[in-house]
Amino acid sequence: TRLKPPMVMMLQRLLLCLCAVFLFGVSQAAPIETLIETVADVLNQTADPCTDVVEYSCGKWREAFELPKEESRWLRAFHGLDNTTKHLIRDVLDGGKCSQLPNQEEKKEPADGWEELLFCYYQACMDQDRLDELGSQPLLSFMERELPFLLETDIGGWETMTPAEKGKVMAEILARMHIHPFSPFFSVYLDENPLVEEDKVGIAISQGGLVLDYGQYDEEKVLQAYL
Repeated sequence: TRLKPPMVMMLQRLLLCLCAVFLFGVSQAAPIETLIETVADVLNQTADPCTDVVEYSCGKWREAFELPKEESRWLRAFHGLDNTTKHLIRDVLDGGKCSQLPNQEEKKEPADGWEELLFCYYQACMDQDRLDELGSQPLLSFMERELPFLLETDIGGWETMTPAEKGKVMAEILARMHIHPFSPFFSVYLDENPLVEEDKVGIAISQGGLVLDYGQYDEEKVLQAYL
């Protein structure tokens, strides 16, 4: 049953309000005119809101928006806000001065040693030229120091070990990997226990799995890179 014109207009106004809420949240800083204009820019008012509410509410945006290659889905409000926040944090960390790195003359002076540590940590990790120069050596050095068994082709004496001895060796290997932290076979973490009234935080154990975003499981090239 189709709605009468007054009902359609009411539905359109309701959708407009909902779009404003989802796109911007409750904000007193932005004028209502700005919110309405921005929401109107994404609407496809040629669509019938009674039969295709999604196309009506954001049809223009869906047609113009190009999904980033690294993303499997995108919500304009939440992903857009998350992406904007990440860029703001990146600008702050990249714009601070780290006395241990070159080319820092025009960057912002840190407020204290902790802030400079953040600047240094981020910028050192993002120095692509230096990372290319070092290659895999930092990772190999870490593995040789902390997880040497990962570089060994076999475990000495494994064939002659009893089941109890093999279990002890494997327990040590798992413990070392979980410390750093890698989570083979299972993950261990602290979580709230809703079954008790006191001392609600307890140790939780969860199953392990592939550390890949669910949206990428069908990407053959991505899978091959990990196999």
